[in-house]
Amino acid sequence: HVRQRTTHSPQQFQHPRIGLGHLLRLDERATTVRAGLNIRNLKNERDMSQKNLAFAADVDRSYISEIELAKSSASVAILERIAPAMDLDIIDLFARRD
Repeated sequence: HVRQRTTHSPQQFQHPRIGLGHLLRLDERATTVRAGLNIRNLKNERDMSQKNLAFAADVDRSYISEIELAKSSASVAILERIAPAMDLDIIDLFARRD
């Protein structure tokens, strides 16, 4: 019995055991990590503590830590509170920074 592979467009990743859903989760993970690092770096550039950011955004300090470490993926609603607490637009939290 020969297993037939699904044909994908050239833009899609081809692997016999990894489906598109897995790839989307990898991309989601990368976005979570990027947002967390950006929040930490932007917070530090503003000389803000986690406690100060948490208070300004009305979010628990431990949750800010989890977001920064990519242990938790923040909802858009939470990010909409964090960004203005640092005088930023929400899109700034996702920008690639070198």
